[in-house]
Amino acid sequence: MKIFFWLLQQNRLWCNDRLQRRGWPNRYFCQCCLRHLETLEHLFWSCPCSLKIWTAASLWRGCHALNPAGWSAAPSSPARIKLITQKAQPGSERQAVRSMVILVCWEIWQERNSCTFRNKEASPADVIAKIQAMIELWRLAGAKHFERPFGKNDARGYATTTPRAAFSFPFHVLFHTLIT
Repeated sequence: MKIFFWLLQQNRLWCNDRLQRRGWPNRYFCQCCLRHLETLEHLFWSCPCSLKIWTAASLWRGCHALNPAGWSAAPSSPARIKLITQKAQPGSERQAVRSMVILVCWEIWQERNSCTFRNKEASPADVIAKIQAMIELWRLAGAKHFERPFGKNDARGYATTTPRAAFSFPFHVLFHTLIT
């Protein structure tokens, strides 16, 4: 994820606009919304599918800085990321929001790749469930800035899939097998 995020900040991800400039085969349109030329700026910050994901994530406790309605215009992805993280409270909330930006961008990129290479139809609900599952994994791995109640439903009552529901592998069976 670190290399991905570095490429995002350097504007070096291989979106369709970059492929087209080099004369390489590409699908031209954003595979998530099928409406606009797929640029890095469009895919992560203005695609209707991505905006739904950012909006849903902003409704979770501690994630209000992720709300696209509060974003001001930024000339580049690094500038936009800086503006988003500066909106969060200093300390662990800011660290959590920074991690959330990386995680949301990563899952949007994964969804884009599934649409491009596996002909999957874009589903913001699937991406949101994957983000919640990843937050839970990071929490289990000891990420202090993701301690509860961060990332849980806000008082506004936004209904989301629980993170455990996104797991389909029976971990309890694996652990039981390893112990015995």
